[in-house]
Amino acid sequence: MFLDSTEIIEKRLNMEYIMENLGVYKRGKNIMSQTKEKKLTKKLYKIYLSVLSILILPALGYMIVEIVSLNREISAIEYINEDIKEINDGLNGDNGLYARFAVIESKLGIDVSTINISDNEFYAYVEGFTNEYRSANPQKQQLNSKTIIGIDSNNNVCLAEDYINKTVLLTYKDKNNEQNNVDVYFLGQYNENYHWDGFCVTNVYYSDGELNGKLYEICESDFDDGERLNFKSIHYNLKENDWLYSDREIKDDVNIGINEHFLFDYDKIKDFTSSNVQLADIMYVDDFMQNIDATLIKYYSGDTSDGYFNDTSGAAYRVTYFNDGTVESLYMGNFIDGPANDNTGNAWEIHYSDKDKSYIYCKGIFSDDKYKGKDIKLINIDEINKIISKYNFECNLKWKEN
Repeated sequence: MFLDSTEIIEKRLNMEYIMENLGVYKRGKNIMSQTKEKKLTKKLYKIYLSVLSILILPALGYMIVEIVSLNREISAIEYINEDIKEINDGLNGDNGLYARFAVIESKLGIDVSTINISDNEFYAYVEGFTNEYRSANPQKQQLNSKTIIGIDSNNNVCLAEDYINKTVLLTYKDKNNEQNNVDVYFLGQYNENYHWDGFCVTNVYYSDGELNGKLYEICESDFDDGERLNFKSIHYNLKENDWLYSDREIKDDVNIGINEHFLFDYDKIKDFTSSNVQLADIMYVDDFMQNIDATLIKYYSGDTSDGYFNDTSGAAYRVTYFNDGTVESLYMGNFIDGPANDNTGNAWEIHYSDKDKSYIYCKGIFSDDKYKGKDIKLINIDEINKIISKYNFECNLKWKEN
């Protein structure tokens, strides 16, 4: 049994205690002379120090080493927990491997049937997959067991009943697409009701002209027994020469989420055709964006419908950027059929004026992206921060210094 430090000191200094326990000194009875007593005390003190150095100090050192080792183990466990969380997110996250089941299937070597569906009755069942409009949800006709899907790589006729709940890689030309002729590669599956179900992804490429073979769009969607629940996409806007990224949930005829416009160069030509495409050739939105050096030029948060910005909640906003990443303009208010249209008087905008080398703030009525009022004033960054502090903007807002 060890004594605590206070007790050790008290006992060590209490020579009467030591003598008494050794039988050398008893209360009221002096056996030895004071001189001999002092010599004995010194010897005993040396013995005490020796015992302390032999028994206690090594034990104390061992305890310190164990504490340091334990701290290291705790730190290692924390790192392991972080790694486990990252792995779990990668598996079970919104864009994890389990959600993207097609990738898992390829890793496991599960067979995927490649079927060309051009020029047959099944085409109407997938037409519109490259369109984000809710009204173009590709569930236009009800299949039956004997519906001909298309022709496989061995020129065999494929019937719908043979591919229920199986992953299929469909290839076809979409002649009604806004870009005219495009090659479409669709990876997904339909259920026993012959409805699209689960995660599906579409890759679309230009098939003629100067852009032949270049990527037009990647679009991912989740389906529930034929009902399209959401979509994430990136596609090239030829008219504006930029790329549009969308991440939206679908509620009735409204798409809820964000749009981002990017500038970047991507000139890669696909090196496969409908006859030799492989599962590994299919691209996914997030993977694609991670390997692109993109410049954000426009951000929109709000509802869309029929392919246009349509949001009259007053909470929708749009940001445009200079190429250096600073804000060119920030508008918050209603949008109708695309442009800013708001007659409530509550809409406002902050935009940069090259003439004044400063930002300008205006609030009131907007029509077709133009401010119709006269209440305009110069504003500094402190005043800007005070205005925007009332809202939760989910995009970068870096302002030019006045």
